[in-house]
Amino acid sequence: MNMNMKVKLLVPKEIENLLPTIGNKTKQKALLKVYNALLLKSKYKNKEGYFEVSSKYLKKINGRAKSIIDILIQNSILDILKREYTQGEKYGPKDIFTDKIYKKSYSTKYGICIRYRFLIDVEFGKEFEIEFEDPKKDKKWYKILSSSLNILGYEHSKITRDRFGARVYHPLISDYKTELKDKGFCTIDAQTSQPRLLYILMKERGVVDEKYFSIFENDSDFYLELVSIFNLNNRKEAKELFMHWALGNGYTKGYDFSFIFPQASKFLKNLKSTNYKDSSRYLSWRESRIFIDDLLENLPVSFGIPIHDSIIVHQKDANMVLKYCKEKYPQLKFKTDII
Repeated sequence: MNMNMKVKLLVPKEIENLLPTIGNKTKQKALLKVYNALLLKSKYKNKEGYFEVSSKYLKKINGRAKSIIDILIQNSILDILKREYTQGEKYGPKDIFTDKIYKKSYSTKYGICIRYRFLIDVEFGKEFEIEFEDPKKDKKWYKILSSSLNILGYEHSKITRDRFGARVYHPLISDYKTELKDKGFCTIDAQTSQPRLLYILMKERGVVDEKYFSIFENDSDFYLELVSIFNLNNRKEAKELFMHWALGNGYTKGYDFSFIFPQASKFLKNLKSTNYKDSSRYLSWRESRIFIDDLLENLPVSFGIPIHDSIIVHQKDANMVLKYCKEKYPQLKFKTDII
């Protein structure tokens, strides 16, 4: 059975007035749950106020999410981003009376979800205390992590998961290198995780950049390749430059990534079409799905502590866990490091 948590939710008068008109208390609670989910995602809105939300995410929040969204749109509480398509484009049927149509703007090719914005002021309202299910506490990954932290004397109550890229945070995340040094632990680490995930994502979407792809297909170190291409000082500088190019606002200190990696640069531009943070959010989410929702969730040992793109295990279990990770994700490159 899922454990519950109580959340204090600020409900604007437009939502409060709508609640009694939509049906019974079950449907009213569904609306509040969906509204809360949208509100959390709206923290990452762009300058026009639009924020991206996955349909799968909303459905997971509540099975009635689609009908709730429709109600919010019909009552001028929520707006959905639409793009104008002109005659000759390949999107949908044409109206014989006009050469322009408007359709929801999203892209499965580039991993861009439907985008919404609030048409009301969500900063003010009446405070409601709502009980929500907290599904993470029933997850095996949560139980493994909380048990592992307890063994080491840390509070599992401080385990959190952010809403941006679904990353997991806990008391050891910043200090594990000093706290666990020489105590019989090691990390199972995915090398150049996010550059490689970008490569995998592009392959899945059918977007090919020969120069970018060749680095991974030749099993080269991506950051050392950047050092060579741009004559950088070291691997650390290359990593920072990648973060600016792929995960930041695109400023690359004069280094011309669009010339070296033209298709990858175009792909990133599309990922960032609504908000430059979208590429960071998506790659972090993909990384979390691999390391938290799969590798840690199905870990073959009882001790494991995730650090974003790696998992801390006992040294005695390292070879077993390394083999497990390689077999699950042969497209990633894993290694072990003693702490």
